[in-house]
Amino acid sequence: MRGQGGLLDLSLHPDYATNGWIYISYASPKGTGNGGNTAVMRAKIKGDRLIDKQLLYKAEPNTTKGQHFGSRIVFDTHGYLFFTIGERGERDVNPQDLTKDGGKIYRLHDDGRVPKDNPFVTVENAKTAIYSYGHRNPQGMKLHPDTKDISDT
Repeated sequence: MRGQGGLLDLSLHPDYATNGWIYISYASPKGTGNGGNTAVMRAKIKGDRLIDKQLLYKAEPNTTKGQHFGSRIVFDTHGYLFFTIGERGERDVNPQDLTKDGGKIYRLHDDGRVPKDNPFVTVENAKTAIYSYGHRNPQGMKLHPDTKDISDT
């Protein structure tokens, strides 16, 4: 990868102590076209190695542009995995187009399945993992806490 690509974010599963899953976003050359794009995987650590590696999402197509991969990973209190992908240098195209990756916030179950109530699941040709669109290069993300979480503090 070139430019801003590489390791983008790491996050522990909310139940990491029990299941051992870590989540990683990174620039990946796998997939269609030259260059790369943002990917999200999960794995476990055994000694000094990653094991049980599972690719959960890979943005397509690849591009040789070196900027705006995104990416941040956040879990909500319901166990959904949210992550961001930057618009990959196509700010006037990717963020507004539901058929293209880039410039979006995505929501998955922690195992990579797309929730049936995601906003664009029934939109023809849309990327069904999209939760929110129209973003340029989200580098941070914080979810609004539930009321019950506020009262616990």
